[in-house]
Amino acid sequence: MTTARYDELVELIETIRVTEPDLAAELRRMADVFDYDGLRNLLVREKE
Repeated sequence: MTTARYDELVELIETIRVTEPDLAAELRRMADVFDYDGLRNLLVREKE
């Protein structure tokens, strides 16, 4: 189940890369180390 979520997360990150390559790179780094709190915080900050 974790692998499926990771794969879905990576797919989503890659769609972000088109318009926000720096954000996508940071999100991918966090996904690779399973830093889900960091991912959530970064996305909330970018949304504001």
